[in-house]
Amino acid sequence: WTDGLDADATLGFNLVRGNNEVTQLSYGAGFVYDGNSFESGLNSTLIINEQTDAPNTRRFTARGFHNQDISENWTAGGIYQFESDDLQQLINRSLLAAVLSNRFFNTRQHRFSLSGGLAVNSEKFESTSRSGSIEAVLGMTYRLRSEGGLDIDTTFYALPNLSESGRLRAQLDAKLSVDLLDDLDVRLIYFNRYDSDPPVAISSFDYGLTLALGYEF
Repeated sequence: WTDGLDADATLGFNLVRGNNEVTQLSYGAGFVYDGNSFESGLNSTLIINEQTDAPNTRRFTARGFHNQDISENWTAGGIYQFESDDLQQLINRSLLAAVLSNRFFNTRQHRFSLSGGLAVNSEKFESTSRSGSIEAVLGMTYRLRSEGGLDIDTTFYALPNLSESGRLRAQLDAKLSVDLLDDLDVRLIYFNRYDSDPPVAISSFDYGLTLALGYEF
């Protein structure tokens, strides 16, 4: 059964010296199991910012998923996502979604799919009480596995709020990795979060770019 299992870990480090000394560490780990008629996975990322002239901050994300084949190109699945972000005053957010996806391309090198569904979102920000809402899920995923050792993974979700008229959240996660030695690679990891109407006075955008080393088991 281990033939379908892929696991990896990442470590990123950034050191800035000037008026404000900033040390950023990024840790990540995850696995994906690709079975005969299903695919399941779990991954998490922790970003730590240590600063001399400002409070230290943490950003943590975790995501689990399960996709079950229901026909040649269609899958039904579930997603659970947890987030916390000090910079965005987000104590925690939990999202549980059910989605239906169609794989327009599903080859060894390319995979492209579109998905839609519904999600239950529960979130708590600083100075606010916990709130819950129903969101629609409109998603896109793309995966490239090239023979030259270049890999791309991209996931985008638009989450229109069905409980709060006019609020729209969106999230983009992308990873570019290039093989170095055997199972070691260098990775460029990007995330972007958008909230058209955040419950507290923060920026509508939260994004970051990390350069890291990754190891596949």
